[in-house]
Amino acid sequence: MIETTRLRIYPASKEQMEIFIAAQSDEILIAAYMEMLGGCLSHPDQWEWYAIWMIELKDGTHVGDLCFKGVDESGSTEIGYGIDENYQGHGYAAEAVSALVDWALKQTGVSCVTAETEESNFASQRVLKKCGFIPTGETGEEGPLFARRITIRPEEHRDYHDIVSLVLRSFKEGTDYSDGTDIVALIEEIRDSEYYIPELSFVAELDGEIVGHFLFSRFPLSKTPKGGHGGPHDTDIVMLAPVSVHADHLRQGIGSVMLRLGIQKVKEMGFQGIIVEGNYRFYNTIGFRTSSEYGIFPVSGYPMTEPRCQMYMETRSGSLKGHGGFVVYDMYYNA
Repeated sequence: MIETTRLRIYPASKEQMEIFIAAQSDEILIAAYMEMLGGCLSHPDQWEWYAIWMIELKDGTHVGDLCFKGVDESGSTEIGYGIDENYQGHGYAAEAVSALVDWALKQTGVSCVTAETEESNFASQRVLKKCGFIPTGETGEEGPLFARRITIRPEEHRDYHDIVSLVLRSFKEGTDYSDGTDIVALIEEIRDSEYYIPELSFVAELDGEIVGHFLFSRFPLSKTPKGGHGGPHDTDIVMLAPVSVHADHLRQGIGSVMLRLGIQKVKEMGFQGIIVEGNYRFYNTIGFRTSSEYGIFPVSGYPMTEPRCQMYMETRSGSLKGHGGFVVYDMYYNA
């Protein structure tokens, strides 16, 4: 259940949905809701993405409903909403939509929430704008499309102060092994190195606020455990490190969203694969696998006690064929 100042918002049960559908008079709307109910029954593990969400006052009075229309492969979902006629004009729509969209973007790994309105429905358009949606410039079947999304962009010099603050808090409050100062030093080392790729050093933004930072840099594998790798142009592999999420948004799904967006950029630039060292329980969920499966082996640090923490991702099937080696960080003092 999601609570706001005045409202409670929660996914309807199967029984509530059946009652709700039976109360409708529009046959087209009934058909759409029946399809949605079928989706709930077919995907019980994803109920919230198909169910109607009930909007109630805190005294239990039902005032409206919302719904998501599934999630596509890009991590985008569409939201719909309605407030009962007797309760319109009190700001309930904006309060409910804002709360549910915040939940979706921050807690579920969804990267974008869209909404469609009729061309003449200026009241609905005002609600969406009040909730942080912006016009996409596109038009759907009914009218203009609006969207709220987590975005990534290459870091700029003006971001550096915010990035330092974000990284220090992220590691100090989110880990038990670093206060973030060594991570900031590593970022500066990478920026000053020949392995740095400005186009792949990103900040993630939500509603104009920087909520994450991560970068990919060229990383040549070593032929021996002692090091001795080549220069930056001797590899089509990149290293993902460091990765930081704002301390106010830890464990809210933002990390997986921003990394998926970044990985797509790596693929578009033609790199063959990505190396990362970290929590395998997290990175496995976004497509990384233990690097030893690809003939890539760690030689020092935490992965020695848990080999699964050294991971690799092919950017396309078979892209690493004929490659392999050892992960040696001797080009960086703070790695």
